[in-house]
Amino acid sequence: MRSNRQAGFSVLEMAVAMAIFSMVGLAMASAFQMVDSGGGTLRIMQDRMAEGRVAMHHLTRDLSMAYLSTHVPIDPVSKQPDKMGIRQITFFNGTSDSVDFTTLAHRRLVRGARESDQAQIGYYLDRVDGEPVLMRSVKSPLDDSDNRGEGFVVCRGVEEFKLEYWDARGGEKEGRWEDDWSAEQSELLESLEPQEGYLVDEEEAEQKLDLLPYRVRISLVLSIDDDSNVRFQAQTPIYLRRAFKFDALSKSGSSKGGSMPGSTPRTMPGGMR
Repeated sequence: MRSNRQAGFSVLEMAVAMAIFSMVGLAMASAFQMVDSGGGTLRIMQDRMAEGRVAMHHLTRDLSMAYLSTHVPIDPVSKQPDKMGIRQITFFNGTSDSVDFTTLAHRRLVRGARESDQAQIGYYLDRVDGEPVLMRSVKSPLDDSDNRGEGFVVCRGVEEFKLEYWDARGGEKEGRWEDDWSAEQSELLESLEPQEGYLVDEEEAEQKLDLLPYRVRISLVLSIDDDSNVRFQAQTPIYLRRAFKFDALSKSGSSKGGSMPGSTPRTMPGGMR
């Protein structure tokens, strides 16, 4: 007489089913991990793109409105310029990876703040929490020092930040890119001092006021991960290349038909408008 077999799974069948279930679960976990990793990389890329665009916007805007001035306070007694009592200095100091300058691009964000459109702004590299970052410092109102103001992080993950300055004072064809540029108000005032027995003609005086670079080239590379990055490049003209000198403006007038010192040329060097 044959006995009935009990319904159910054998040990072998259970082992095979568990193996298949484990393989499917492992495949699903790997897929979710890849999706999450790809989403993280995409988020980092979006953050870097946004930070890079903001950084380039601020850089080009601030640099385009850089300026120098020859103005000094008037002594109330002698009624003459008090060059020893300069309370506000203007300058432009740029290297290949940092730049500090005075600009007219400042925006007053606090109601009633004793600020104007004049400010000292700087861009430089630093490290925050072990990560290379691009910093932007702002100081307004101006004072008699070139110390930087409070700094803020503009973008993170900086692999490269490079600045170049176009020198075309000898003519556009003879122009060249420089790795650094320095122009100080104090040096400008000394160069404009009349020398005994030496007369400075109008053209030479104009050249002494022409102190800022014609334009600045900016290159910024931000890291996304170990194998990829994103690059931003731009050039911006500096519209007020000549130092402010109001007496020169009044003397030149409009009778000569030329542009006045400190004015914006109609056509920028290199065809830029």
